Amino acid sequence: MRKLLILLGLIAIAYPLEISARDLVDVAGNSNGATYYVWRDSIRKNGDIVWWREEMVRYGADGSLEDHYISDKSGDCRNMAYRVQKLYNQISGGQYLKPGNLYTLAPGSVGYSVLEYVCSSK
Repeated sequence: MRKLLILLGLIAIAYPLEISARDLVDVAGNSNGATYYVWRDSIRKNGDIVWWREEMVRYGADGSLEDHYISDKSGDCRNMAYRVQKLYNQISGGQYLKPGNLYTLAPGSVGYSVLEYVCSSK
């Protein structure tokens, strides 16, 4: 039984590391030092509508982690608009589980780049 628990513990540790190395795609960044990643295997499409999981990480000038969010989003590829479905703050543990407002994105913005990526995937 002890060997089984150790094996399950090792799998639990190794699995997320393997997933993040394979599935996270660095899609965009901004002047505030934030980097936006898309979980490639999370992308789902139905016509012009797309769903995906996104991760935003921002480090301060001293190299310390300042922001880290994981969000589930949906988007409209025809109108270049998106909404946050769920948001998880990885630092504070806060969660926002209600869908947010629909935002139309400006060309050249980080959000536009992310939506462009997920709309052109698969």
